[in-house]
Amino acid sequence: MPPYKGAKDLVLVDDIDNKELLCSMVQEMYDELPAMKSKKKK
Repeated sequence: MPPYKGAKDLVLVDDIDNKELLCSMVQEMYDELPAMKSKKKK
């Protein structure tokens, strides 16, 4: 469900105190997460 028109879909998590649920969600989504962008050096 997008938070506003034109936004990407997101996953709403109501039970943020459930560590097992959060860990399993991240493990399931890990391969679909974007790679970290490298930081620019000054």
